[in-house]
Amino acid sequence: IETYRESGVPNETELLERFPDLARSLILAEIAGSESNWRSRMLSKLREVINVRPIGSHVQGNDAGAIAARAEGELLSGNLVAAINLIEGIEKVEGNGRLWLKDAHKRVEVSRALEVLAQESARWRNQRKDIESIRKEYQ
Repeated sequence: IETYRESGVPNETELLERFPDLARSLILAEIAGSESNWRSRMLSKLREVINVRPIGSHVQGNDAGAIAARAEGELLSGNLVAAINLIEGIEKVEGNGRLWLKDAHKRVEVSRALEVLAQESARWRNQRKDIESIRKEYQ
């Protein structure tokens, strides 16, 4: 937690708000990598202007759009780790994608650290109550 004291860590809502841009960049990167003819290049240029992408966790397929849709579904369900795993499975994750993944990993790390801290705090409170009970018995 100390590591991110100055820079902060985005919460899951912020990561979700940034997700549409991430999905779009993943789709465009995949299209750019597969451009081989004038039709593909034209469609790629249109997609830069018009944002059309699949949404929902039910989307089938192994293309960047389908994987991003399932990842967004996981994110909406509160399963950030599953969303990260899906995005990391996409071959071309660059720019926005790398930054989003870096921030998502930070969020998971901080959330886990806070969970451990909460568990330790609860354990300490219970031990303190036990000690107070014992003191009262012997007074």
